Amino acid sequence: MISVNLFGYEKGYVYPLRISSKHRERVADLLLISDDEKQHYCLIKSLSRLLASQVSKTKWKRYYCRRCLNSYTREDKLEHHQEYCNNHESVRIVLPEPGTMLGFKNYNRSMRHPSDVYADFESFIKPIDTCQPDPCKSYTEKYQHHVPSSICYYIKCFDDKDYSPKLVVYTAQSEDDDVAQKFIDMLEEEEDIKQIYEEHLRFPKEMKYTKLMTYVSKQQLNVIFVEVN
Repeated sequence: MISVNLFGYEKGYVYPLRISSKHRERVADLLLISDDEKQHYCLIKSLSRLLASQVSKTKWKRYYCRRCLNSYTREDKLEHHQEYCNNHESVRIVLPEPGTMLGFKNYNRSMRHPSDVYADFESFIKPIDTCQPDPCKSYTEKYQHHVPSSICYYIKCFDDKDYSPKLVVYTAQSEDDDVAQKFIDMLEEEEDIKQIYEEHLRFPKEMKYTKLMTYVSKQQLNVIFVEVN
């Protein structure tokens, strides 16, 4: 029995079309080449040579995953990758070109948030004494514990005329001082935050219906009534 895999070719790149779900010792890789009118299948003798130009400039052999076309220098790394990649659909991963940047220009479509709270913790790092984990099972080794020692937060509102920016700093008074709980308590006691919540977040504004919106709403109700009956 032979596993047959099919790859496509477009604009200088090879991508998977159909990857066999059966894992057999004998594998045949085919490349489909088409010009809109005619199609031709070519046997791929070496997947590494075919994909070398679109992955790396080196001439060393690489091991490729046929489902996502990721490459590895060692076969054992490929086997480790295939343990989870075989559970997904075959697809070619395309990364952006080096130096490419994403931008946002439609600022008129953004929504202004009424307020923000920026917070930062400082902590002491204490070592943790643990038992030797079982190497036969998956585990997470904990060796450090972060104990908060100080907190700093900054309240910023969209309109400084109504609410002035406020910076608050607190440092632990002793080792038993729970800085994280102190941070929560201080925020709950902030009068500015309470006022912002009451004025801008607690009470939803009523929707104002125009003639067009009222007409559309009635038409939607009529459609629902007809479908139900």
